[in-house]
Amino acid sequence: MNNSDKQYKLLLVDDEKAWSNNLKDELGMLNLEVIYEEYAKNALKRIREVEPDAVLLDVLFKQKNKEEPPKEVKPTFDQIKAKYTELPVIMITNTEATDTYVPVDYTGSAFSISKGLLKPENVQTYVAFAKKIRKAIEGTENIENNIAKFKDLGIIVGNSKAMRDACSMVLKVKDTRSNVLITGETGTGKEGIARVIHYYNNKNSEEPFIAINCASFSEELLESELFGHEKGAFTGAVNERKGRFELADNGTLFLDEIGEISLYTQAKILRVLEERSFERVGGTDTLKVNLRLISATNKNLPQEIEKGKFREDLYPRLNTMQIDLPPLRERMEDIEILYEHFVNKLKDELNMKYDISAELHPSTKNALKSYSWPNNIRELRNSIERAMLVRTSSVLMEKDFSLKGSLENIENNVVNINEIVQEILDGNHKEERNLKLCEGNPYCRSILKGVIDELVRKTGKIPSFRDLTKLFDIGYDSMRQQNNKYGLPGLRNWPID
Repeated sequence: MNNSDKQYKLLLVDDEKAWSNNLKDELGMLNLEVIYEEYAKNALKRIREVEPDAVLLDVLFKQKNKEEPPKEVKPTFDQIKAKYTELPVIMITNTEATDTYVPVDYTGSAFSISKGLLKPENVQTYVAFAKKIRKAIEGTENIENNIAKFKDLGIIVGNSKAMRDACSMVLKVKDTRSNVLITGETGTGKEGIARVIHYYNNKNSEEPFIAINCASFSEELLESELFGHEKGAFTGAVNERKGRFELADNGTLFLDEIGEISLYTQAKILRVLEERSFERVGGTDTLKVNLRLISATNKNLPQEIEKGKFREDLYPRLNTMQIDLPPLRERMEDIEILYEHFVNKLKDELNMKYDISAELHPSTKNALKSYSWPNNIRELRNSIERAMLVRTSSVLMEKDFSLKGSLENIENNVVNINEIVQEILDGNHKEERNLKLCEGNPYCRSILKGVIDELVRKTGKIPSFRDLTKLFDIGYDSMRQQNNKYGLPGLRNWPID
């Protein structure tokens, strides 16, 4: 199918129903499906529901009090662009008849058009408008060509919107020297993305990429690892040693788990970023360095700043650009792609003597897509490797994976964790839909863990034990029993009130 024949889905957010209905009809005849939303406050919710290819957003919305002037939609626009980076947003204005004017505060939009131009008698204007919409949408599809190069570097992205948004951020920074902060849960592939940023551009391929896990060293050893030391600087320093900053000169230094380092070491890193210089431990000579710093963390650094555990002045120097990697449970549509990739890769690594099918049995597919994957892609890869080693046939079955709390026979028992969490955050989690998850439910662990992890990730707040009983509408004792039975990770250490 040619793109000109493809029917794209548009979300129109506008408070003029009559005008919107006319636009819906006109664009419908031009093979563009329009879904209408009257209220700007519902825009994000509708985007999640509809998953449009583009958004048509009115600049001004009438107030309930008709005597008040119309209110600009800028906060909604900013929220959309922050959450859906690659989603084209087309502004609908009430300015003079022009299709080139873009309000200064909406420069992140694809383009804008005046309502004055979109009249039933202006057929050619509608045709031109539809063409511009298609061009804006199809421009975002070019990311697929870049994602293909990610695969050449050993990184499988998938087709989920969450990962495509992350990849679009990678493409924006790959040719710069800006510092990057990569956030995400353990096992989401933060180092892989860091390597893509470094190696994507051929001119960087010959420069060093130096990685270090900051959580693997004590404070004293980490200082030496980062900055190097002079001979005799401390007991055991029998030779001069270059640190990671020095080794990464002209290239990229990747600091994994940067949220784990001490305030003292943070201060030294800040100095390097500000002055591009440092001294080795025990040394007096000032060394100059020119590099890009990519950091990664699974912690909420603004929350750590509030606790006094992370320097407020270091944080903005690290995240000139921030890339958020979604947990695997938020991109379940990528499971099959990742599965095929790891199966084919592991066949070579494990030197398998006979074929293993990359096809998933339907029950296996359901099980993999319903598991919460608390350790994300890393856990998926390890589970696949185990399954390949213990399999009894060429097709991997659910029993081969040994998932904790995995779902068996789940055709009628799939729970949408993201939907539940969003309802909770939106205040729409209705009593009749409260999950009585743990009353005899064998899937308790996967569902509970997925919902809890997602709530903690999005809110930065660890719920109390009693909070959880209210959330899941189950008895206090039942929750404790289920924790004892399923051993929900981390739950034993949570506040019990």
